Amino acid sequence: MVKSYTKLLFLYGFILYGCGLLDSTNVTYYEKYTDILPDAGVNSWLPENFPKESRNIYVKTNVETNELKVYFTLNNKIENKEQLYLNSAQMTQLKKIDKKIERGWCMYSEYNIWKEPRQNWYVIGELSEKNRYILIYEHNIDPNLCKK
Repeated sequence: MVKSYTKLLFLYGFILYGCGLLDSTNVTYYEKYTDILPDAGVNSWLPENFPKESRNIYVKTNVETNELKVYFTLNNKIENKEQLYLNSAQMTQLKKIDKKIERGWCMYSEYNIWKEPRQNWYVIGELSEKNRYILIYEHNIDPNLCKK
């Protein structure tokens, strides 16, 4: 009797997971940066120096794993002020996240859009599509990846 309840419970959990009801991932699309409402939760994830002229923005967050991936397009290339380009070994790690990344660099931000302290390193990846980028924050990125 207990075995059949266990199987039923497992099947129920599998169905919920398959339907996405247990998934903590959230994906949101914004045509342009100004479409992001000031009180939208995504602002707690975005660094204060996220390009305000961005468009075609896909934001993927996962609260359980503390991951952020933002795909966006700009009219011009991003200016890499910190000049912390990743070497080939680091790029190999980055390409596991997205194979279209041609080069990448690190970007530091002390605050999010709401000016709340965050003090995080982010990785910017330049994609093979013209003026298309990915901004990544993941707790499982090698901590030495962005050390100065």
